[in-house]
Amino acid sequence: MAQTFQEALQATEDLPLIAYSFLEETDADFAVKLATQEMNQIEFRSRHASMARRLNGRFKDLLEVYVESSGSAFWGTRVDFLHRTMRDFLRSRAVRSMLGRYLEEESFNANTSLCRSYLALIKTMPVQDVKEGYILLIIKEQLDNIMRHAYQAEIEQRSSDRELLDALEPTLAESPSRGHWPRCHISELVRKKLNVSSNPCDSLEIASFFDLAVASGLSHYVSERLSETPSLISEGQMPILGYALQFWVILKCRESDLLAMFRLLLERGLDPNKDFHGKVTWLAWLLFISKGNLSAESNEGRLRILDLLLRYGGDLQREDVVSEPNSLWEHFVEFFHFNCRDPETASEADFFYVFDIFLFHKADPHGVILSPLSATDGQYPNKASITLSDIFNGKFPRALASRLLRRLQAVS
Repeated sequence: MAQTFQEALQATEDLPLIAYSFLEETDADFAVKLATQEMNQIEFRSRHASMARRLNGRFKDLLEVYVESSGSAFWGTRVDFLHRTMRDFLRSRAVRSMLGRYLEEESFNANTSLCRSYLALIKTMPVQDVKEGYILLIIKEQLDNIMRHAYQAEIEQRSSDRELLDALEPTLAESPSRGHWPRCHISELVRKKLNVSSNPCDSLEIASFFDLAVASGLSHYVSERLSETPSLISEGQMPILGYALQFWVILKCRESDLLAMFRLLLERGLDPNKDFHGKVTWLAWLLFISKGNLSAESNEGRLRILDLLLRYGGDLQREDVVSEPNSLWEHFVEFFHFNCRDPETASEADFFYVFDIFLFHKADPHGVILSPLSATDGQYPNKASITLSDIFNGKFPRALASRLLRRLQAVS
């Protein structure tokens, strides 16, 4: 009972009833050993009926089975808590601690169990008389669920589930998706803020399971694969760094969660300056951190990532050859100038440390922004160029501007 509650609480969605029948399997390797073959109707009906009886017997008035009007029997028959108050009660710290202690001796991990249940769903899902486009959509949704739970399981267990992941890769190759990997992209909201709709790095087509693992933040698995095949760090046409940078979008994670993957890739020899169609791969992320609303929760992680990229050779003077030939440093300052309208919305320390990291890593303190927008900007109507001193004096509260200008003088 404790296991089922943990699985229901950890799941990112109401699980299909058939998924609970897979979770009930006593063999932990059931999903790994299972053949990739559509489940026949006799077994499906038997599992459905049996699981519905068991849930009703054990969890009456706690969990309920419901049917989505638009879903198939396989995907549309789902399980949810009967009352929201019960879900909230089970999520309380005291109850979760109690459930955790109860399961500790069994070495049970709900995220690992959910991964294996989703693998079984992909292997046995109905494909006959189903449109291919719909099948691809379902597989990508289940793959997203697997990778989210695999990421959480890695954090909790500090190791990868190699059996599961090694079974998942050929399963996807055999499935109707046939290697149609999901796209790794910046959300529309971020795209509008960055004004980078033409940047080909914003929508990276994942080309292999290894790329997907990088994009999903599976640092333990990626480390093991790189130890076995070091050439993976440089294979393929797509920049691996791009997948790592988009990871925070896919999983909606804090930037601090990126550190392990970044450090791993850079220590294994990843070139932070590799471009893609003339675009420096980490430019979009670099611009994003300058958007002017750095939060206390994420700022430390962003600064540490930025410091890592620069410590491992990130070239601030590298030019972006697709648009006007500005360096990364010039892009950053220009974007910051024209998009940060209210620096007082964030703490002064946030802004100081971002610029301080750049200056520590030899950014040009006398940088000049040459832009057609500069001459028409109302704040500097008589200037065709803008210096850092102009920006600090014009954009920041007086105390912070003085601090930044002193820092500029110190490195000049």
